[in-house]
Amino acid sequence: MERGLVSIMILAWNSADEIVDGVRAALAQRYAPVEVLVLDNASTDETRDLLADEFGERIRLICFEENLGYTGGYNRGLRLA
Repeated sequence: MERGLVSIMILAWNSADEIVDGVRAALAQRYAPVEVLVLDNASTDETRDLLADEFGERIRLICFEENLGYTGGYNRGLRLA
């Protein structure tokens, strides 16, 4: 039986201090296939650069130009998953 793709969405905003651990935990899941979408909600710190440098193509980094808020960010992510 073929398993369906599971998307793990992580909403980030100025979370450079804690985002790496969360993404590592998501990537460590044993289910396959899985994709990790990190939705950067217009961070003004180094969150985007940190994610790109640390994880590269292992994640889908989606950067919003404006802060969409919690619900708006996740709703956009659901459309992209």
